[in-house]
Amino acid sequence: MRKILTVLIIFLAAVSFLRADLYVKKVKQAAPYEIMGKKRSGRVEIQELWLAKDKFAQMGKELSIIFNKKSGKLYLVVNPAKVYLEIPLGITREKLNDYFPQKIADIIKSIRVTDVKVNLNTERKKIANWDCQKSEFEMTILIPALNAMPKMKMVMWMTKDLSVDYKGYLTGMEEVFKLLFLNVLDVDENSRKELEKLDRIEGFQVAGEGILKLFGAEIREEEQCLEISEKPAPPGVYGVPKNYRKRALK
Repeated sequence: MRKILTVLIIFLAAVSFLRADLYVKKVKQAAPYEIMGKKRSGRVEIQELWLAKDKFAQMGKELSIIFNKKSGKLYLVVNPAKVYLEIPLGITREKLNDYFPQKIADIIKSIRVTDVKVNLNTERKKIANWDCQKSEFEMTILIPALNAMPKMKMVMWMTKDLSVDYKGYLTGMEEVFKLLFLNVLDVDENSRKELEKLDRIEGFQVAGEGILKLFGAEIREEEQCLEISEKPAPPGVYGVPKNYRKRALK
């Protein structure tokens, strides 16, 4: 189970975002669920996201995700343990064994993404003060090395009703997705074509829902933005906290 969660965390880190930087404050709510006989309680968490050109930092209570193109690395920061994992952006399927233990590398190599479906602009509604359009994204992840076949669905509510030029802030997140998702995972040809539709989604995501079905369980999370504004980022927000220690991948 721990291996599955490790792989999914790395996977989702690739998928789940200049002058004054873009600050996003959002509330995230996870529903309770039971998986493999273990019950998980629901939780509500406030997260902060800082976006700048070629870098971003998503700050959560348990897990933070930091990317800075200048360093050429993505950092997964586990806050309760005060440790972080360092993932090079140049990693490819061929180089997995250079960075991960053999077992983890074999698991990642076995992953196949299939049955991707992207539905654009399926519905409209008002969320807070924003006029939003709904888009949906779903896929099946085959992990034969773990005898698992999780299915994911993401619902995204996008708006163009923002006074800030948000497009310039999203390049860092888009680059991470392409480098770690398409260069590492085995995505079938039809799914790659379907993923191209994501480039046609317009606006900035202000609310959403994620559903992961795994081993008979349904893991559901919802999020909504509380604040979107431009302001200077705090010093060091795009770096790993100094008192945290690096945990080797291999």
